[in-house]
Amino acid sequence: MSDNMEELKKLLEEVRLIHFKYEKILKSDENDFNIFSILRNDSDEVNLHSRFIYEILNPAGVHHKEGIFLELFLETVGISDFAMEDVIVKREYKKIDICITNKNRQAIIIENKIYAEDQDKQIQRYYETMQQEGFEDIKIIYLTLHGDEPSSQSMGTLENNKDELISTMSYRNDVDNWLNKCIKDAATFPTLRETFVQYRTLIQKLTGQYHIKGYIMEIKDLLMDEKNIRLATDISQALTEVQIEIQYQFWKELESCLENKNYHIQNESKVSRKHVESYYTKSKMNKGYGININLSDIYNNEKLLFQILVHNNVYYGFFVEKNGKSYNIDSKYGNLFNIINEIYSNFQISEGSFCWRYPTRKFEFNNVNDENVFALADDSTREKYVMALADEIDNIIISFKKEYNAQL
Repeated sequence: MSDNMEELKKLLEEVRLIHFKYEKILKSDENDFNIFSILRNDSDEVNLHSRFIYEILNPAGVHHKEGIFLELFLETVGISDFAMEDVIVKREYKKIDICITNKNRQAIIIENKIYAEDQDKQIQRYYETMQQEGFEDIKIIYLTLHGDEPSSQSMGTLENNKDELISTMSYRNDVDNWLNKCIKDAATFPTLRETFVQYRTLIQKLTGQYHIKGYIMEIKDLLMDEKNIRLATDISQALTEVQIEIQYQFWKELESCLENKNYHIQNESKVSRKHVESYYTKSKMNKGYGININLSDIYNNEKLLFQILVHNNVYYGFFVEKNGKSYNIDSKYGNLFNIINEIYSNFQISEGSFCWRYPTRKFEFNNVNDENVFALADDSTREKYVMALADEIDNIIISFKKEYNAQL
């Protein structure tokens, strides 16, 4: 065992030396200028990603390349039987992110998810919408950062037919591959080609691939050895344990900070190590846990909660609990709706719900390359970040209570 530890130290030192050689390039700001990041938030699903992909897929788009980019897209996702005659591409059509149809009554639904949560029976509703319009051959592309599957909640009655209806697609691999094909096809169109290059850079940044190729290739060459592969496997397993420990400490310290601010956290909602272990080790991640703070009793056996939860990112918001189940707040809650909607205009609005947002400093626990998650490994930095998040939450709740009590 001691020999293995010495070999591990040697391997890590060799990786460190490779990193040192490329450090100046890795930290270079030559690729910092990105028109997409300047104009929009990097993770803006609707106004950045869906809008751009729609424009490129649309045969009538201003790229003037007709259906070539759509054909490359369908080739990448493995759809080969979609007729390209009289293709119509629409964005935000009856709440469908991107809808592609043709004269043969074929339809492709693209559901684009960067960080947003699945909505109840969302995929089922979209599928039924296209059925009602007379489309018989309907396919669904579920596009996420890492190729996740839609939840059973979103699939609804279609759950048993998931395998035949759904094609999962990832930004990390599939969109990156598609963009590479588009870049080659646009080689003689400099402006179009550069647009693809910049969008690919943005995608690589979002999916943790924003590295110098030579740097990664040198590490790959170092690992092309039976002994080093075995050592790298040990490191990979240890990395999972590190991720679990970092996230678990984050939740425990956040709970402590909020309790020090006199918030009562429901015991059943406190984050356990088992929750966090499941997040990293299960094939379908358990991403429905977090912290519940009871703000007020309202209406019939209902409670107003403030929740801090995790999916890919940590996020928080106001919810209603009834009989142990959480519901999104909608207009039926009258003054609650008005107060929250008026005070917190920067909260996300989702289909049939509203009133949640990401913290000022995001924590993307599902991304091994997230810089804020890296920083949580340091005790003093974690303390600083957690205290800032607790203060942010405290200020939001205080503002709400002030307005809510004034209207009682």
